[in-house]
Amino acid sequence: MPPLAIPSDAAERLPELAGDGASEGPPQSGADPVFDHISELARRCAGTEIAMLSLVDHDLLRFRSCVGLELHTSSLPRGASLCGQTVLSRDPLIVADAQSDPRAQAHPLVTGPPHVRFYAGFPLISSGGFQLGSLCVFGHEPRQLDGQQVDSLQRLAALAAHRCEELSRSHSQAAEPAEAEQASPGLLGREEILRQLERKVAQAAGHPFALVRCRLRDHERINAAFGAAVAEACLAEASRRLLAVLPPGGAIGGIGEGDLLVLWPDPPPPERLDALGQRLTTAVSQLHRVGDVSVGMAMAVGIAVARGHGESSQALLADGGLALQRACTIQGCAWHGLDAQSRSATLGGFRFASEFHTALDERDLAPSFQPIVDPASGRPLGFEALARWQHQGQLLPPARFLPEARDAGLTGEVDLLMLEKALAALPQLAEAPGGQPAAPMLMSVNLSSGVLSDPSLGARLLERLEAATLPAGWTLQVELLEEAFHASSAAVDAFLQRLAALQVSVAIDDFGTGYSSLARLISLPIQRVKLDRSFIAQLDSGSRSPRTLLSRMVLMLRDLDLAITAEGVDSAVQRAWLLEQGIRSAQGYLFAPPLLLHEAVAWLGGQAVGAGERPSP
Repeated sequence: MPPLAIPSDAAERLPELAGDGASEGPPQSGADPVFDHISELARRCAGTEIAMLSLVDHDLLRFRSCVGLELHTSSLPRGASLCGQTVLSRDPLIVADAQSDPRAQAHPLVTGPPHVRFYAGFPLISSGGFQLGSLCVFGHEPRQLDGQQVDSLQRLAALAAHRCEELSRSHSQAAEPAEAEQASPGLLGREEILRQLERKVAQAAGHPFALVRCRLRDHERINAAFGAAVAEACLAEASRRLLAVLPPGGAIGGIGEGDLLVLWPDPPPPERLDALGQRLTTAVSQLHRVGDVSVGMAMAVGIAVARGHGESSQALLADGGLALQRACTIQGCAWHGLDAQSRSATLGGFRFASEFHTALDERDLAPSFQPIVDPASGRPLGFEALARWQHQGQLLPPARFLPEARDAGLTGEVDLLMLEKALAALPQLAEAPGGQPAAPMLMSVNLSSGVLSDPSLGARLLERLEAATLPAGWTLQVELLEEAFHASSAAVDAFLQRLAALQVSVAIDDFGTGYSSLARLISLPIQRVKLDRSFIAQLDSGSRSPRTLLSRMVLMLRDLDLAITAEGVDSAVQRAWLLEQGIRSAQGYLFAPPLLLHEAVAWLGGQAVGAGERPSP
């Protein structure tokens, strides 16, 4: 299973887990008895052998109750738990048969003791709208829950969440005297600002207000560099500056590390929300000095407006969170107001990201194969495997989904999957007419810098290559972006040397768009450079400058004894220039688009049949 995502609201959610009154030992050693009663009722309601109640913090699943199974630990890593997935959604996670469900079939609890076949997890949702953990039931046989059972288990989960909040409030009240001494004047605590939010929601029909979620961008970095005292002083200064511009009837409170919640009365109409966002970000933006340290006060602001149209506090907090996430994608002081259109776009983006993660987990991505040819004769020289995703009837190119992979740190997993599928396709290509060439054919795959920077991903890739057997006459090539060679690294150099030892060719992709040290090009086992399509496209303009630049690049690369492939060749003019320069490797729509595997096999056959009819130089 790939690593579980960290909930985007972790900064707000984690404080609600504090002080839940649980012991540090296993659940049976004295956790709150109310939790045990809830777990037992859940087990009876579902008719299962096991029920468990747990809280999920940043990276651990913390058990609070378990009936039907003896546990000898108080926590597990989130990635080792089924319950860690439940907290990622507000809806129940029900797995009728774990052995046939791709979300669970490889899980240790399914493949080993206690051999779970049925699982149902119900998120514990706080009054603030945050998923605190889950109430889960496990069974040894596949089963289905009827509507009444689901409703009853959701009610039990709500009771458990309420109990967590009761215990958290008791802990907070005990700590209030010490905290009160450090609190900024006018800055409310989390519980009080959320109570005020509930009151304002009830009055919103006659008194509309804006819910504003503010995040001090550098809070975590300041904390790491200068300590918690400086970070909290900066947050206190941000709240003081916001209080200075807050109209009467407004309120401000802290809801998490680096985050503030502002309730702004009488907000402007939607078309003038930009004035409010500008006012808030401007109020905070000036540098702040703490002792001899000057720190930036850039703040991201998300705005959601309650105008008495049936909004709930949880919905407003969620909308404010969506708006804040959009603001966080913009550098520096930035704001975003959520309206119906942007809400739809943002939620659509989250759904798309979730569907992509599922597709990657279920290995639904597949390569298309773009032919690499000799531009003089059209003779096949190989293929480049390009990631594609069949999504809702469309074959999506990497530009549509790789940003999601980068944001989630999953580009390396995409690379490994494409490598595996490209290697698996080689036998079919090799058996096609024209697939047994006299000269070696290339299968080229892309590797992101994530594979180079993550030793575990690099090791997995090398294991796959060591186990692979290529058909006769075929060679594997990996393409790395130019940026991957910026910094000298003994580990990267050793990785590239291992590739060379495995007879894997290394190419620089999109050459000319980044920066490469000539010394690195000479010292590393690089055999080929691929000229970026942006340079090739300019050949159609007839301008002298791009032709001169490309000519100099070609001469330099030849002096370095590097093979050259031109990408994005789409016109006869471009092909003619390449032939003038003596370049004998190219790919682009002039020759063939990316092809599905069966299309690539048919294309090879067509090339073999029409070998005598290829275009002449």
